[in-house]
Amino acid sequence: MVIKVVEGASGPIEFRPFDGESAVELPSEEALAAFEQELGVSLPEAYRQFLLRMNGGKVSPRGFRYEYSPEARVILERFLDPNDEILSENETLFRYFLALGHTKQALDLKALQVKVRRWGREDTVGIGQTISGDIIVLDLQPGPEHGSVKYMTIHGVGAMEDDESVPLAFVAADFDSFCRSFFDYDEEIDRRAAAVIQGGKH
Repeated sequence: MVIKVVEGASGPIEFRPFDGESAVELPSEEALAAFEQELGVSLPEAYRQFLLRMNGGKVSPRGFRYEYSPEARVILERFLDPNDEILSENETLFRYFLALGHTKQALDLKALQVKVRRWGREDTVGIGQTISGDIIVLDLQPGPEHGSVKYMTIHGVGAMEDDESVPLAFVAADFDSFCRSFFDYDEEIDRRAAAVIQGGKH
């Protein structure tokens, strides 16, 4: 079931809620407020409304672009091969938005925050995952990029120092812009991402 369609730069973008065994109830305002209080954040209104109306799910098409700053690349190149596709490409595939209160840990929004904070990003809230298991976050630190959407790779971050934070790549200025940014992308990236997962690199 398609619950929402927005017009993107490449045409209509469809949003589908989780269904079947992955179906989830919509959160109440109280549950959402408790989630914000637990994390100590105020979520952007567009994302709050998305959770209240859909509570996670998938999109089609699902390609999106990201861009690492030169400073972030310097950090990443310390523990990634400079030819790694995370650095050599700036496009990948989105997998799904996670849901608040999902019974499956892999799809639960609260469970995702454990990963995000494990890598030193208390100033962000994870909202979704890419096809290769990396994380899409909302950047909530004060400043001009507050509310922007960022890409966090967990590719090789085990080599980072304990006091370091995983660098983030810029994706979109806000949640609405992210929702309108998806585009059709060569499915070859699906094959490469599957190979990464099967190879145990995450």
